[in-house]
Formats: sequence, C-alpha cells, structure tokens
Amino acid sequence: MQLLTTLLPLLLASTLSSALPVTKTKRSASTVLSDLASISSDVATLTSDATAYTGSLLQSLALAITVDSLESAITTATSDTTSSGTFDSTDSDNILAAVTTLTPKIVTLLSDLDAKVML
Repeated sequence: MQLLTTLLPLLLASTLSSALPVTKTKRSASTVLSDLASISSDVATLTSDATAYTGSLLQSLALAITVDSLESAITTATSDTTSSGTFDSTDSDNILAAVTTLTPKIVTLLSDLDAKVML
C-alpha cells in the first residue's frame, strides 16, 4: 500500500507533464555559430590526439573522450540548426563561413586518421 501511495502521484505527474504541449524554442544564429565553434575545437583536439597517438591506454581514453565530445557537439549543432528559424543574409553568410572553415579541418582529420591506420 505504501508503494502505491508513493508511485501513484509520480505516475500521474508524469502522465500530465507528458500530455502538456511542447513549445520549441527557436535557436539563434549565434547559438549555431557557437555549436560550430565547439565542433571545430573538438576536431582540432581529435586531430592533435590522433597524430600523437602511440597506442597507450591513457591516449586511448583521451581519444574516446574527445570522440564523445565531438559526437555530442555534432548532435547539439544538428538539433539547434533544425530548431532555428530562418536566418537573415548576414547570419547565413557567417554560418557558411564557419562551415567553410570547418570543412578542411575535417578533411585533415580524416587524412591523418587514414595515414595513422595505414602505418
């Protein structure tokens, strides 16, 4: 009986809160730019860690942490971008510039990883 009196209010609250309408908050261009900066930073860290990798356990852990951080940054950027409204031309240009700057960094990372694997 004690379990029922504890669990029932929790279930009711959960049911009511899930039935409430969800409002999506529009993300701004500055949020998307910040997300892209985080991705860029994580790519730079991963590139540095990967090129310095010699196979030690601590380096493996550092790589795993950086990959998790990069994955989270990409997920956040994707969510924020799809939740954003239409950007004006200045914001669009700034976001395009950030992506254009990020692209060669990703290509360098992939090349460095490919070279490391081939060794």
